[in-house]
Amino acid sequence: MTGTPVSQTVRIASPLPRAHAHNDYEHDRPLLDALAQGFTSVESDVFLRGNELLVAHEASQLQPGRTLQTLYLEPLRQIAAQNGGHIYPGGQSLTLYIDVKDEAEATYQAIDRVLAGYSDLLTRYDNGTVTPGAVTVIISGNRVPATMQAQALRYAGMDGRLSDLGGAAPASLIPIISDNWTKTFSWDGTGSFLPPSSKSCAKSSARPTRTVSGCASGPPQKALRCGRPDRRGRRPDQHRQPERTAGLSAGTRLPLNPELLSATELWGSVLTQPKP
Repeated sequence: MTGTPVSQTVRIASPLPRAHAHNDYEHDRPLLDALAQGFTSVESDVFLRGNELLVAHEASQLQPGRTLQTLYLEPLRQIAAQNGGHIYPGGQSLTLYIDVKDEAEATYQAIDRVLAGYSDLLTRYDNGTVTPGAVTVIISGNRVPATMQAQALRYAGMDGRLSDLGGAAPASLIPIISDNWTKTFSWDGTGSFLPPSSKSCAKSSARPTRTVSGCASGPPQKALRCGRPDRRGRRPDQHRQPERTAGLSAGTRLPLNPELLSATELWGSVLTQPKP
């Protein structure tokens, strides 16, 4: 199966660990535009049609041939083969979010079968042991927690919510936490950042060892990504063209509740296009 032709010049920039390409498939060159700007996280929405995982934001936009494999997995495999098993020089991994738009169970089963064919490329979860790969897949959208937790071997983690922090699910199942920025924060990008009351974090952070990158400093066991506006108050889907925007610089650290979390570390960039 052929993917996005790597004969298109793949200019890979220096990696930006906190840069995420939202609705990446809407760009002129899915995946490749993100890599050209150093983005280390991309999102692909998928629908199951027959045996194919088609990529689009809405079902009405589905097109034959635009599959998870052709737009993402095959190009990534080719790039890794050309770069000594890595996507970025130096071993920086890439996170591929697969946002399930269809019926959760059937779509995940199809995803699982496809990912098994790329085991040489992907982070592996084997009975709770995590073996990092060049690409880490995270299942978001319509998820199947029970199914994924029951698997002895899988090639994807699951996107969690703040309410999952402090729960029984291990970081090997939920390696990252995503949530709606406005449900926890009131800051819209204007003026100084005001931390939340910390009630939501307090409720979900019963275990202080479960640190959160995005809400805490230090080596993360789970990571948090939050959609948020840039300095001009624009939401990511309001940008008129693909661009890197920095609501805060990648290294910004802000105080939160010192009893629970020592700092907030926000994503520095979002690569977006407007939704149709």
